[in-house]
Amino acid sequence: MRRLVLLRGIPGAGKSTWVKKNGLEKFTLSSDNIRLMLHSPALTPDGFEEVQDDENTWKILNTMLESRMKDGEFVVVDATHTSRKDLVQYKHLLEKYHYRVSVVDFRDVPIEVAKERNSKRTIGKVPDETIDKFYDKLQENPDVPSGFEVMKPDEFDKILYRPMDLSCYDKVHVLGDIHGCYSVLMEYLNGELKDNEFYIFVGDYIDRGIENQETLKFLFEICNKKNVVLLEGNHEQWLRMYSNGEKSLSREFEEVTKKQLISIKTKELRSFLRKLAQCAYFKYDDKEFIVTHAGISCVPKNLIFVSAKQMIRGVGKYSESEIVDDNFENVMDENTYQIHGHRNTYEVPIKRGERTFNLEGKIELGGHLRTVQITHEGIKTFEVKNNVYKHIEYSGNSVKDTVEELRDDPYIKEKEFGNISSFNFTRDAFYGGIWNDRTAKARGLYIDTLNYKVVARGYDKFFAVDEREETTLKNLSNLAYPITAYVKENGYLGLISVPEDLELDKEFFITTKSNPNGEYAVWLSEIFYKKTSEEAREKMKKYMKENHCTFVFECVDMKHDPHIIEYKDDELYLLDIIKNDLKFSTIPYDELTKLADEFGLRVKEKAITLNNYDEFLDFYNETAEKDYKYHGRYIEGFVLRDQKDFMFKLKLSYYRRWKYLRTILDRVYQNLKVNETGLSSEDKDFIEFARNKFKEDGEKRKIINMRNLFYNK
Repeated sequence: MRRLVLLRGIPGAGKSTWVKKNGLEKFTLSSDNIRLMLHSPALTPDGFEEVQDDENTWKILNTMLESRMKDGEFVVVDATHTSRKDLVQYKHLLEKYHYRVSVVDFRDVPIEVAKERNSKRTIGKVPDETIDKFYDKLQENPDVPSGFEVMKPDEFDKILYRPMDLSCYDKVHVLGDIHGCYSVLMEYLNGELKDNEFYIFVGDYIDRGIENQETLKFLFEICNKKNVVLLEGNHEQWLRMYSNGEKSLSREFEEVTKKQLISIKTKELRSFLRKLAQCAYFKYDDKEFIVTHAGISCVPKNLIFVSAKQMIRGVGKYSESEIVDDNFENVMDENTYQIHGHRNTYEVPIKRGERTFNLEGKIELGGHLRTVQITHEGIKTFEVKNNVYKHIEYSGNSVKDTVEELRDDPYIKEKEFGNISSFNFTRDAFYGGIWNDRTAKARGLYIDTLNYKVVARGYDKFFAVDEREETTLKNLSNLAYPITAYVKENGYLGLISVPEDLELDKEFFITTKSNPNGEYAVWLSEIFYKKTSEEAREKMKKYMKENHCTFVFECVDMKHDPHIIEYKDDELYLLDIIKNDLKFSTIPYDELTKLADEFGLRVKEKAITLNNYDEFLDFYNETAEKDYKYHGRYIEGFVLRDQKDFMFKLKLSYYRRWKYLRTILDRVYQNLKVNETGLSSEDKDFIEFARNKFKEDGEKRKIINMRNLFYNK
């Protein structure tokens, strides 16, 4: 959390000993240690070793300190800090990163004791006259700057984070991400807060919604109430930058949200931001609750040691919130509960587990404001539908109109390659689940923005089973049956077309979903030319020109980019031939197979046709088996498509298991702690084997190679 602790005292006062006693070594920046990193100890005339000073010491310390403060980490600085000026130097960082500061005062240690301790040092011994000088200076400058809390060495417990007891309130409300949706918030609150009830807001108060100004003004009104806690979300960083006169890094904030904040005074905004907390930790009757914006995997020895970044962004990757929640339930006792918002990749319900709750409900897209209510009778969850939001529709009137719409959308990024631009959804769209007609279409979409022609395109974005509301098992009963399942190979997507104005020295426009100049496009080109004959390429070129279409491939590249599933050789699978048009359209599978045969290409494999929902469920349950193989081989899964071209993915257990173990393997290579909760004994054995193998030879092997070594050991 955002807390800076400054040690203050003469050499030998016991500062370093205090750090060790309290187990704070990993949180501490020591000026002496930095000096030792810059220079080895030097001999003194009396035969001891002294730490050499260096003018760069404090430059390096301040750089390291700011790096930690950027992430909101708990930091201790071990130095003498004998003058008020020594303490004032931190003020600009404290203000910049909204830190609280404490000074641990060692002035009560008698100078004789300090000198005696100093005399016993073999490294870093300080001359007595230097200690005298520091002592006198410290006695002459006892005051600290305003806002600096002073405490004695035995008072460290004062700043540790303790749960507040909210049992005196009739009810505790925990409210999810608001995102500028004021009307639905008022609907839930009935326009007012009750004095006998407590309110915790999990953050993300702005962006995406259309009532940002109204939302902020309401929060300004309530932020000083004793029964209100406002947490900080990741979107509040743009407010901080805005309040400091800086341009944010968010296109959406700059182009949309900021225009709605004209009447918001920056002074009032800065005051509001200073009141935001990173977590709410409280007791209610016999239960304990931890509330953060994005979720943590456990409550450590003390929450002060958890960085603000992890509370705001969440532990692990955005998509790993379920893993985080599962671990929390596994390691925390049965009376401890977690509530968070921010991330909900797989659209889980509010009550995610027995003791974990997820409040991210896509409120800004017409979803729900999610809340948890805690009373003496128990815990209840609520969802209120938001009906006041910006309806984003894709016109599809013309390529020119579409280009303008795509460029105006903050959730779409454009990369220009001469006249040709690629349009793809942004990271914010992906992790925020901002899916509409535009963001779904902007996936491997290449447009000649001079002549307004589609020159290549891939699939519209589609999702895995249970990844979105429309792909839940319940809703898949509404598909236009029969549906067809195709084998999903494990590579990366490649696009090949022949634009009308393609440069004469190029035979094809070869690209991935975003970049025709990247290394993946180069690898695709290599495999394409390796797997096809010159005659076949001429036929393909002619077909592409005449039919204005894109050949979409799954590229399996075992040399440059092996994934999870092992293949004997590089492979190129023709997935579909898609019309170069805004509307998604492909040729029938029978025609696809004939053309693939004519061009000497390997085509995607049709696995099965499912005539109704019952047949789909049988297929789903069959393929869900842990050791399921398709015709004797492991595959990534299946892509399924109904009669109206609705597509979704089914990822298989073997693939999902080893993809997760790949993530853990990356942590092993980084020498990071691995949480083995929930892993099978075989998976634990694999991790231990991988750890020892890496220590043995230092080679960062791909997951396929390490897996083979493990099973062949």
